[in-house]
This record gives sequence, C-alpha cells and structure tokens, in this order.
Amino acid sequence: MITFIAEKPSVAKEFVKLLTELENQSFSQKDGYFESQKYFITWCFGHLVTLAEPSDYGWSEWGMNKLPMIPTEWKYIVKNDSGVKKQFNTIKFLLGKSDTIINGADPDREGELIVRLLIHLAGSTSKPLFRFWNRSMTFKDLSEAWLNKVDAKSYNNLYSSASCRQRADWLIGMNLSRAYSMKSNVKGLSIGRVQTPTLAMIVERDLEIENWKESFFTEIQTDWKDIKFNYIGDNIEGKTVEFITDNEQLNASNLVLKLKDKAADLISLNTKDEKGNPQLFYNLADLQKDGNNVYGYSADKSLSLVQSLYEKKILSYPRTDCNFVTEDMYQECHALMLELNDNDSFLMKLNPSLPLSFNSKKVTAHTALIPVANKDNTLSQDEINIFNLVKDRFICAFGTPKITSVSVLIVKESISNSYFKTTHKHVVNLGWEVYLNKEISSTPFPNNININDVDLLKNVSLIKKERSKPKYFTEATILTAMENVSKNITEEELKDVLKKNGIGTPATRGNILEQLKKREYISVNKKQLISTEKGRSLILVVNDKIKSPTMTAQWEKQLSEIESGEINWKLFYNNIVEFTSEVVNDVKTGEDLKITTSYNKLNICPDCKKEALKINKGGAFCSKEEGGCDLKLFKKQFGKELSDKSFSDLLQKRKTSLQKLKSKVGKPYEAILIRKKEVVSLEFKK
Repeated sequence: MITFIAEKPSVAKEFVKLLTELENQSFSQKDGYFESQKYFITWCFGHLVTLAEPSDYGWSEWGMNKLPMIPTEWKYIVKNDSGVKKQFNTIKFLLGKSDTIINGADPDREGELIVRLLIHLAGSTSKPLFRFWNRSMTFKDLSEAWLNKVDAKSYNNLYSSASCRQRADWLIGMNLSRAYSMKSNVKGLSIGRVQTPTLAMIVERDLEIENWKESFFTEIQTDWKDIKFNYIGDNIEGKTVEFITDNEQLNASNLVLKLKDKAADLISLNTKDEKGNPQLFYNLADLQKDGNNVYGYSADKSLSLVQSLYEKKILSYPRTDCNFVTEDMYQECHALMLELNDNDSFLMKLNPSLPLSFNSKKVTAHTALIPVANKDNTLSQDEINIFNLVKDRFICAFGTPKITSVSVLIVKESISNSYFKTTHKHVVNLGWEVYLNKEISSTPFPNNININDVDLLKNVSLIKKERSKPKYFTEATILTAMENVSKNITEEELKDVLKKNGIGTPATRGNILEQLKKREYISVNKKQLISTEKGRSLILVVNDKIKSPTMTAQWEKQLSEIESGEINWKLFYNNIVEFTSEVVNDVKTGEDLKITTSYNKLNICPDCKKEALKINKGGAFCSKEEGGCDLKLFKKQFGKELSDKSFSDLLQKRKTSLQKLKSKVGKPYEAILIRKKEVVSLEFKK
C-alpha cells in the first residue's frame, strides 16, 4: 500500500478525484482517511507535530540559572489537541501498513516540514518517500505533479532549511522571552526573530512622528508663456533650488526682485516618449498590500482569502514571492485571459510580444499568483474582491505599454544667469490602462512654442513649502518596509543581501503582525498601526541585535542558502546557538529592566474609560451612542494646530509641554495647555 498525505482534508478529497481518474481507483471513506485497492489518502491539519516544550526537557521551573536552554537532542511532540492526536495515530497506523509514502503537503518550506516531522515521530523514516509538488489545484496541474513526483531526497535541503528555521525560532523565542520576562519581572513577554525587529520599525516610526518639528523651505516659481517654471539655479543641469536658512531666504527675495519682468530665452526643449509597462503578475506580498490599500484587509485576512481561492481551484498556489511564470505557460494563460476579459476595447490593446511576466529564468520555487479558472457563484464578497484584484492584474499584463509624451523645457534669464525648468507630460496612448476604463485627461504640449523663443518672466514669486511629515505605518506599508529594510543600510554587500531577502517571508509576515496585535504591542486605529506603551518600553530595553532587521535578514539569507545547498545547515545552527547564549548572558549580567505593561488602546476614552473614543484629524470625540461621555477635544487650540505628541499629552495626561503660541494680533507668547474635561486653559510660564 501507498500512503498519500495531504496538508488539509479538502486537498485530500482532490487527491481522491485525481487517482480515481488517473489510476481508476475506487475509494471508500474511513475515519480520517480514504482507502482504495492500492492507496491510503489521508491528511494533516497543518502542523500535527511540533517541537517539545521546555518542560519536556526538564526546564519546567523558571530561573536565570537554567538559561540558556539548548537541547542536546531535539524532541518532538504531537500538539496537545484531542482531534490532532487522533489524526496522528490514524496516520501512524496507515504508515505502518504501507510500503511507500508520498508527501502531498503544500509546495513550500513549511509543507516539507509538516510531513517530514510526522513521518519522523511515527517511526517510518526508513520507508521510500516521494514528493508531490503542484502549481495549483486544477486537475491539469495535479496530473502533471503526479506524473512528475520525485524521490524526496531532492528536497532534503528544503527540509533542512525548514528545520533550522523552526529550531532557531524556538531558541530565540523560548530563551529570550524568559530572560526578559524574569529580568523585568513582567511575565508573558514575547521576543521573536522577526517579530521584534518588525515592532522596532513601528516604534521608531511612531517616535519620529511624535518628535517631528515643523520645517519649511522656499522655492522660486515664475510664469513663462503661461507655463509654470521652477528656478534651478545658475546651472542648466541643476535641480529645483530650495532656500532654507534666513540668509538663503533673503537672497531668494532679492533674486525675485531682479527677475521680475525680465526676458528669458527657451534654450532647451526635449521631447521623448516614455513607456509604462503593465505591472507584473502578483506575488503574495503585493496582493496583501493591495488588499490592505483597497479593501482594508489585514495581511493575514488576505492570505486566508487567497488560500481559500486556491483550495477552490480558482487561483494558483498563493505562498509565492515570485512575479513571473514560465514562457511555456503563455498559450494557456492567454486563452484564460480572453475568457476572463470583459472589456472589448482592451482586445485592441493586446501586446503581440511576449509579456514581461513570462520569464522562465526568473521563476523561483513557485510561479506568480494568477487565476487558473473563472470565479463561480459560491464565493463570498471578500473572496470576489481578492479574485478581482488578481484577475485585473493578470489581464493587464497582456496589454501594450502606456505611452506618455514627456517634454522638458529650460529657459534662461541671461543678466542674472538664472535657469528655470518645467516638465510637461501628456498620455499619447493608454495601452493596458484601457482595461481599467481610464481616460486621457492630459493635454498635448503646445505646438506654438519653439527653441529660442523669448518671453517675459511673469509672476515671479516665492513659494513656501513644508517638509512632508512621516506617516504611521499601515499593514501595506509595514509589509513594504519588511521587504525593503535595505534602504537604511550603507554597507553595499549587506545591502544586497537585504534587497533579496528582507525580513520574514510573504507567508509569515501577516501572522507576525497578528501576533504583535494579540500581545498588545501595537494597536490599530483605522488602518494605522501604532505602538503601545508596552511595545515601546520593550523595544527600549531589548538587545540592539535582536531588534535589528539586519541580523534577521542575514538569517533568512542563510536559510535560503541551506535550501539551495550553498551552505551546510550546521553552520547556521551553530551560529544561532552561539548568538542565543551571548544575548542571554548579557541580559543575566545586566541591570533590571523597566517595562510598562499598561496598554494604551486608542479607542478608550481617558475620561469615562469606555471604548467609545474616535480620533481623526480634527481631534478626539467620545461617542454617547456607544456608551461614552461625549468628550470633544479639538486638535486646534488657541489658534495653533497641536503636534500629535502635544495633542496626545493634552488628551491622556491633561497637560502639554510648553507651547509657542500667538495672540489674535500676532504677538508671540509661551504657555502650557491644561485640560479639565473639555475646557482647555493656559498656564503661563513664570
């Protein structure tokens, strides 16, 4: 007999249909499996087997003297759940009666780990093992995977990578969570290899916003033939000049006076067409970002929806970091695109060349996330939303590039040797954007303007602008930050590593964010992710290496190198053991830590303590309809828009730091703002 193991019950049912058709098998349903003349088809519920708890090694009692906990031999246990234990025993029984095993779990690192650990704990590692690796749940792809299954030894490196990841997370999580909890006397703290650096990025952004100081600069603008130009200095290659200091502002004012109504020549006019190619097919991370931006879905929810669509045989395998498919899939995808397309105008914009998303050399372990069938009537509205995102991106990829005519003009005022520049853009051909029902709204560049034309500089003026304030992270932007942690790194070699790996994986990042919410390290206000006092104080005391995305990204790189066979798994594992021991000893020998455990939920009113507070750009408002006290506190006080930090202090602590204000006649003064319920008064500096 052959045991064929699926990751979920729904997938096992598809395997039954597959072998019924391909091998003329007749299956009967049993308790926890299907049986035919030749096959047992059974299933897991995700991870049935996991790493043992510290108590299984004799480390039940907490104590600094017991750290670090480094197992000499790793132990595995069945999850403590009656249903899981029953299914494990069923699979163990089937493996005992089988000559061969086929791993049909999801085609990724975790799928490899799920079945390998199951076989290990069931004592069946000596039996022949094959790997079934499918691209999607369509019958065609399942059939190809069945015909192309290979000896599981081909995936040994993938298993080693998955096992190292699991052990590294255990070592870091178990040891450092205990160490920081005991040193701070706050039980239940959680430290994670990816979780903590992610939290650190959110905390850093929040502090940057709260400590933001208004900053302004000035630019010089002018009209030339009724076209707006920006001053770029005394160099034709210059960029728009920003005047910042008082002395620079004075020079700018004098220059404006000199330039008023002076003649300027058009010395440069360059026009070229720019191609705007359609976006590549989705990978999971890109879809999670758009799911959050367009529909407000959490990354975890988008993953759940796309997984459901995969299991319903509508989308390809979702846990992918790839934006490409192989070139031999073109005909199949082209036919599906024509079936899905409902915009006749788009058929006139199809690209006769091979779209950029078809590139076999850039396909990784999985192809891009694409439709494999049309949606049906059984989908929920959320599933339809996600499907439509994938469908629209898929169809657009077959379109011709969008063509934009870009004209760059430079005029020169010779007396002061001043140059001004402007850029005019006009969409000539919408190309693939026709599918999105977009229309051309720009106007062509005037045909009556030519090189060497002369006209007066009109309306020369100073334009005051404010530096853009950082924005709170949303799930979409933190996912981007987790991918692009290389931006703040200066070391080129390390920067290249981070560009490729980032921190976490597309399949795990959503869960990381859910853990931060669950542990009350961050809160969510509309789409904004904001750190709590508990989260901030933890980041304040945790070891710099633990909260550094650099280290985590290096680990992800090494896991990828284990998977590709470039390095031996023991090298990575020994480094993790050494690092864990080093950080634990630093905590043990260091000073006691102070961590604030209060959780500043943003919707809790500081006055009535009810979850009825709404905060927006205008201020904070407690809703009586939701059982609140009807508190109304506006962000603008005494003619000044308070900073986020000052407003938060006024709301929560009922008192601000010293504020710089102006009277109604413009006279400056300083005072502290004091709040009693809704009434805000001034306390003057003595």
